[in-house]
Amino acid sequence: MNHDIIPQGDPQFNVFQLNLMKLIIDNSVAWHITQDEIDELLPLQEEWQNRWKVAQKRRLRTQTDVAEKNNARNKFKKAIRPFLQARIRHNRYMSNSEKMVCGVKPRDTTPTRIHKPDMQVDLQLSINKGRALLAHFRLGGEGDGISRYGKPKGVARCEMVSTIGRQPANADDYDFIISASRSPYHFRDLHEKYAGQKICFYARWVNPRNEPGFWSGPFYSNIP
Repeated sequence: MNHDIIPQGDPQFNVFQLNLMKLIIDNSVAWHITQDEIDELLPLQEEWQNRWKVAQKRRLRTQTDVAEKNNARNKFKKAIRPFLQARIRHNRYMSNSEKMVCGVKPRDTTPTRIHKPDMQVDLQLSINKGRALLAHFRLGGEGDGISRYGKPKGVARCEMVSTIGRQPANADDYDFIISASRSPYHFRDLHEKYAGQKICFYARWVNPRNEPGFWSGPFYSNIP
């Protein structure tokens, strides 16, 4: 579970366990919860209730009473937690409303919608000390969702196409194509073959379903 649904305070926990135990006992047949599963919880519930009955009297209780109450609660919680996960949250015989009555948030089975990228790519080109060409990509214009890798939210990678030594007619008129999931991308060996030539890039975002956005560019640099 993503968060602890078991209440922290003793009075709240007591109300929670009473409600839960009554519900699973009353609905055990409909929810396909076995008597053996219930019998594993009942002695722990009884011990908790006995210890809580004594320890809740603040003026009369001793440190031993409190320690025994805490121990009983921890043992009961340790048994309740996996029961909630396996027999309530993932119980196919229970409706979502029934799970919520037990205090459990149902699993969200709605697929996450992935949008086709509609953002501009800002491609910054630079040269490092080793003469490698670096392509730094990030969200162009104004927008939210920039990650530390330069990708907007919902984007898997940046696709870049390039030509060397000539002016392309458009983004489809390319010589090379690469994809990068993190920025910057290093073009390490261009200078060995293409030193002094101009390189032209177009770039676009691609989502996890391999759906591309629109091309941004052109972007230019000289190969050192």
